Amino acid sequence: MFRRILLVLLLVPFSIAGFAAQLTATLQSGDKVTPFYGNNAFADAYSASADGDIITLSPGSFNNVPEIAKSITVIGSYAFSKDTSKATLVNGDITVSADNVALQGLRFIYTLKIKATNNLNVSRCYISLTEDLENDENKYHDNSTFTDCMIPQYKAMSFSKNTVLRNCCINSFYDCNESSNPALIENCNIPVFAEYSYLSGGTYYYKQPYAIYRNCLLGLYANTTDNSTPKLYVYSPSEFHNNLFLKSYYETSGSRNLKLWTVIFGSCVENGNNYDYAYGIKSRDKVLRYSSLIPYKYLDTSYGPADHKEYPAVPAVTKAEIDTQTDAEGKLHVKIEAAARD
Repeated sequence: MFRRILLVLLLVPFSIAGFAAQLTATLQSGDKVTPFYGNNAFADAYSASADGDIITLSPGSFNNVPEIAKSITVIGSYAFSKDTSKATLVNGDITVSADNVALQGLRFIYTLKIKATNNLNVSRCYISLTEDLENDENKYHDNSTFTDCMIPQYKAMSFSKNTVLRNCCINSFYDCNESSNPALIENCNIPVFAEYSYLSGGTYYYKQPYAIYRNCLLGLYANTTDNSTPKLYVYSPSEFHNNLFLKSYYETSGSRNLKLWTVIFGSCVENGNNYDYAYGIKSRDKVLRYSSLIPYKYLDTSYGPADHKEYPAVPAVTKAEIDTQTDAEGKLHVKIEAAARD
C-alpha cells in the first residue's frame, strides 16, 4: 500500500486530494516534483519554490505563507466548504506582492491582501476579506482578476487599476476606486450594493465602485426602517448593462427584523414575497443562495453568475491500477486514468 501511495504522489502530483489523511503539498518545478507534509507543508513548499513553480495542496487546514513574493501558482482542492476533508483552508492573512501570481481552489478564512502587483489571477476561491495595500510610489495593483469566487467583504478597490470581477458573489464593497480606474464587473451577485456608512459596534462603509456592470444582480440596500427607495450613487464613468436591481428595507414587525426585497427592473417593480436570509433570497418558487453562486432568473432572463465552476481546473484521477508484484522482467506496471473537471 505504501508503494501505491508513493507512486501516485510522485507521478501525479494533483492526485493528492485522495490521500487527505496527512496534509500534503507538492512542489512542481519543471519536471521535478517534491512532496512536503504536515501543517507547515505549504510554507515549506513555498520556501523551496522559484518563479514559475506550481504548488498543489491537499484538502486540510494549512499554516499560511505571510507573503507571496514569487511568481507562482497555488492550487487547492476545493474552496466552498468548511469541511477540511473536502476543502483546502489557509489559516492566517496572506499578502501577495509578486507579479503573475495565480491562486485557485483555496479557502482563505482570514484576509487576502494585494500589494502593488500586476496580473494577479484568483479563481474558484472563498475569501473572507480581500483588501489592498498602498505601496509607496507604486501604490496600485493592476489587472487583478477574480473569477468564480465568493467574497463576503471586498476592500481592494482603493488602489486598483483594471480590476475584473467575473462570476463572483461579493456581499458588499467597503471601499471605492478612483473614477479614472473603473473596473469590469460582470455576472456577479452583490446583495449589499450601497453607498453609506453607519455606526453599530464599529463603523462600516459600503460603497458602489466605479465600474462597467454587466448582467449582475445588485441589491440596492437601504439603511432605513421606512419604505424609501435606495439609489445608485455612482454615475459616469460607471455603466450598467442588463442588470437586475433589487430594493430592500427593514420590516420591524414580528419577533425579528427581516430585510424585504422587491425586484426593480427598469420602470417595472414586482412587489413582495422576496426575503433576504444572510446571503440568500427566498422568492415565491425557489430559494436563491448568493453563497452558492447560482444565477437568478427573472422574466426569462438570467442574472448573476453563469457557467460557474467550483473545482480547480486540474485533472482528477478517476482510476489507478498498480501491480503489487513485478512481472518476469522485474517491471512494475502502473496505469492511471485522469479526467479534467472543467
